Amino acid sequence: MWVYLNQSIATAFATLLVVSTCLAYSWISPALKILLSPETPIAITSDESSWIASFIILGSIFGSICTGYLSNKIGRKYTMIIGAVPIICAWIIVYLAKSVIELYLFRILSGIGFGISLSIMTTYLGEISSKNIRGVLTIMGTIMVKFGTMLAYSIGSYVSFYTFPQIAIVFPIIFLLTFVWMPESPHYLLSKGRYEEAEKNWKWLNIKESFDEVKAKMLTDVEENKKLNSEDKNDIKSELFHRDNRNSFFILFAMSTAQAFSGHMMFLIYAHLIFGRVEGFLSADVSTIMLGVTQFVSTILSTFFVDRLGRRPLILFSSFGGTFCTGLVGAYFFFEQYEYNVKAFNFIPVLSLVLFLFFYNIGLGSAGFTLQAEIFPTNIRGTAASIGMVYNQVLAFVLTKLFQVLADLIGFYSPFWLFCSVSAIFLIILYSNIIETKQKRFDEILCEMKALKIRIFGCF
Repeated sequence: MWVYLNQSIATAFATLLVVSTCLAYSWISPALKILLSPETPIAITSDESSWIASFIILGSIFGSICTGYLSNKIGRKYTMIIGAVPIICAWIIVYLAKSVIELYLFRILSGIGFGISLSIMTTYLGEISSKNIRGVLTIMGTIMVKFGTMLAYSIGSYVSFYTFPQIAIVFPIIFLLTFVWMPESPHYLLSKGRYEEAEKNWKWLNIKESFDEVKAKMLTDVEENKKLNSEDKNDIKSELFHRDNRNSFFILFAMSTAQAFSGHMMFLIYAHLIFGRVEGFLSADVSTIMLGVTQFVSTILSTFFVDRLGRRPLILFSSFGGTFCTGLVGAYFFFEQYEYNVKAFNFIPVLSLVLFLFFYNIGLGSAGFTLQAEIFPTNIRGTAASIGMVYNQVLAFVLTKLFQVLADLIGFYSPFWLFCSVSAIFLIILYSNIIETKQKRFDEILCEMKALKIRIFGCF
């Protein structure tokens, strides 16, 4: 493993960014409990609390859109550095906050940083890694996302509203002080014709593939793209809509839809609400912390399997398990609503959601993002990641608002059965179409994607 030491160091410092952003994202669950209590430092209404929860998603959409442009204009490294700035500003604002307006601003700025970090992280990690450990290193980004969530739940539940920002702001500051010394992605530098700098970074990272072979392949691809786009002034736009990338975008949107409709983000946002409806088992605080710990541990476990079993089996196993668990939670609340005696089964929602997060993070929430970062050409990889993130966040915003609407209009079981039904459909679509990318070079993966015949329910 020592041969990958520099790749591991770059990964460790890079992933501090997602810890920073996920502290801001996940703190909302314990923070809302404080804000809606009689001892609140800032009085808010129930409606204002729902907007506080949702504004981070709107901010993340803007951040994701910016990432597509920035990552191809100034590079992966400096895009990530820019992503830390709104997070630092957000923590300063919430520490000084005296009204709900400042809380809205905190969530929007946090969302911008969140969108930037999640859009660019897997791209950067995938491009600085050797092919045989690329899966492990890209999943490290996801592990640190879950670590940030676990910290937010664990610390946020036991410190004051104004103490948590003082703790959380340390992470983006450390990120800036360390990551500024890390190398730019050599794949990005190659795509921009900065060959000497690319080779220098390649050697520092000790990437095991032949630099000359990768360079020659990329030069060939660039020449082919120039011929194809000779009459088009916008190469990126032409490449995005080129027929060779249609299969990759289909997989990207299918995977993003499966991730969003799994219900993962909604369960994290409404964790206290969900567990507050289950009487006599565990407190909402303890149950929520259990979710955070489960996320973290299951994502770590995924690193042992992603480059051994591969992306495809983990994603399919994850999707099947998550579909079953959300259906089971929906069944519990269905029988509860129609006044069946379910007290003997009040462990089902907690156990099912803990298992759901285990399934999600061992596949869809880890290997799924790894695969999405591998199926696009270098020159549009950052833009494609940004598009996927925007699409995912739009769905998340809609579903976050829809969760409460469905629960009020139909019943608390209905959003869970919606997630279960859509997840079952996309399990079939993913089974029919996703390829295995384990330990393959990017050019090998792209050749397979071009040859792929998309099938929906067995039809071409």
